[in-house]
Amino acid sequence: MKLHRILLIIALGALSVLQVVSQAVVGRAQTPSRPLNPAPSSPAAGPANPRPGQAVTLTMPANRRPVQSKEWPWSAIGRVNVASARVSYCTGTLVAPRTVVTAAHCLWDPQFNKWASADVVHFVVGEAPRTPYLAQSLAASYVASPDFRCTQEDCPHSMSYGQPRVSFPLHLVTTDWAVITLKDELTIRPIPIEVLRGADLASSEHTQIVLPGFGADRPYLLAAHKGCSARTDVPELGPGSLAHGCETFQGGSGSPILLIRDDAVSMIGIATVAPIARVPNARGATLGYGVSATQFAAAAAAQ
Repeated sequence: MKLHRILLIIALGALSVLQVVSQAVVGRAQTPSRPLNPAPSSPAAGPANPRPGQAVTLTMPANRRPVQSKEWPWSAIGRVNVASARVSYCTGTLVAPRTVVTAAHCLWDPQFNKWASADVVHFVVGEAPRTPYLAQSLAASYVASPDFRCTQEDCPHSMSYGQPRVSFPLHLVTTDWAVITLKDELTIRPIPIEVLRGADLASSEHTQIVLPGFGADRPYLLAAHKGCSARTDVPELGPGSLAHGCETFQGGSGSPILLIRDDAVSMIGIATVAPIARVPNARGATLGYGVSATQFAAAAAAQ
């Protein structure tokens, strides 16, 4: 099956049944009723070289495990809440005291077909059930790739608002990044960005690829798939792309792809899309695509 027929945005759209393989969810994972400023076995490795067209559906996460959201590096990974027509969320990563990297489509308002205002974007870190969060800030501004244009022509809606679902052109995959500048500096240790071109990375004794994020399976609990794989500059998608063999779940768009070498941690890209097959209640996959750090490193450094 051709790659462009199976790409699905993993974090956006209502938390509803995903039914169509040849369309992509565009929007954001809808947040259950809760304020915008909220109160606070070994995993299996993914395929070393995930193949475009390979889709594994999940009704429950198999490899995603909760992590300690108040301990670094997990403390630098938070929810990007967007309160436009409705409250929705993605995942973002603090890469500097006032700088967060996430997916561009997380900030796109599908109801009004425009970018969300910065003053409705809110970043929260250290969130866990029944405990206070570590820090939070509203956005002061944000920039997105100038080549990411999710207009009605580029991303036509195929369903009514509430379940926004669109076709997602391949050329948008490598441009699906945004950098948020927060109003307040957070006293949380950021995760550095590392640019890796043409890399083929598999987890080993001293090196791990990890995909942490918030998802529909655990909306307020950070979970991660440790010990998977990643490639940058994938030939099928072109320079600036990324493919990974980590488990992804609806709600996790913008989640960082982390490279952990012993005690050293860096972010080499973000997850944005995943293939999900036609199975009732399937909201996850063990394969995904996204944007490598080559695409957003300069923009993040300029904030």
